Amino acid sequence: PNMRYMPVFKEYLLGASWRYADFGVLDKTHLRFFTRSTMRELFESSGYSLVSIEGINGIEFTWKFRLLNALMRDALQDTRFIQFACVARANNERA
Repeated sequence: PNMRYMPVFKEYLLGASWRYADFGVLDKTHLRFFTRSTMRELFESSGYSLVSIEGINGIEFTWKFRLLNALMRDALQDTRFIQFACVARANNERA
């Protein structure tokens, strides 16, 4: 689960809330939570190279948020996605 997913991130920032749920990003069964960068770190520290990382199950930004994201040079782009799908290769594999 992507901890920078906008609905969860917004609730945390504005409501100071971190409530677990029966499903979704804060699903009670999730053992670890990630951002795009910490997901990359997990793979690399485990001896893998990420071939690709793609956001899935995204939401559409409002026009105001699209404008803010554009002004911030897409720094908030990953907040659209509830999850990321990764393809990784063990560092000892040959291409």
